Order: sequence, then structure tokens, then C-alpha cells
Amino acid sequence: MDWLAKRARARLGLPKDLKAPLKIEAIFMLSDPTMWEENLQIMCDLIISRDGVPGSVRLPSEKQFVKFYMTNPDFLYADAFVLPRHAEGCYQYCLEGIFRRQYGREVETIVYGKPTARTYKFAGLSRYRGDTGG
Repeated sequence: MDWLAKRARARLGLPKDLKAPLKIEAIFMLSDPTMWEENLQIMCDLIISRDGVPGSVRLPSEKQFVKFYMTNPDFLYADAFVLPRHAEGCYQYCLEGIFRRQYGREVETIVYGKPTARTYKFAGLSRYRGDTGG
């Protein structure tokens, strides 16, 4: 069992001697990570994994198994400081760039939460069709 599986089992309170390999199906990014280097490594390891098993590598012909969900694609935000601050979207670009450089593949990201072009398009179609949402 590799270090990632041991660490995940410890965090989840699972016994170390489980016979079945740990299997991860999704990553949910709900806010900015505090330790980017560790999170980037873990996320790359999971996204490249075969069937979500940490330490495995999927074949080039296999689709990404571990889903990556994020809630805020904003690259920058404003606060009291004079210069704009990096937001979750900046982390997304880092993850995608590192993954592309290391594996030559793209990260499939599913964005929920803040309105995106897709959200506005859906809202416009719903309004056009007369959907009330309830």
C-alpha cells in the first residue's frame, strides 16, 4: 500500500489492514487549498489513477475516472490590498498545467457554484421556454 492510501485511511479512521484497495471516485474543491504543493501532488496522483486506486496509472486510452469538481472558477478577486488576489481558478490553472506537463493529458473539470457562461446560457433557455424552476 502506498503512502497516499495509508494517509487517507488514517484520516478516515479506516483500519490499515483492509484487503481491498482504497478507491477514490471524486475530488470536491470547495475553497482554496492552504498547502498547494501537497494538494497538487495528491490531486495529480488521483486524477491519473486507474479506476481511482491511488498509486496506479491509467492507460492513455482510458478516460479520467476520478471526477474533479470545483465551485469557483474565478482567477482573481479584489480585497483591501491594492493588487488583485489569486482565487480558486488560479489553483485550477496550476493543476491543469502541472498535469499536462507531467502526463501530456488534460484534466476534466466540472464547475458548479458561481455563475459561469454555461449557467447563464441555461438560465436564458429556461426563461425562453417559460420554466419557473419550481
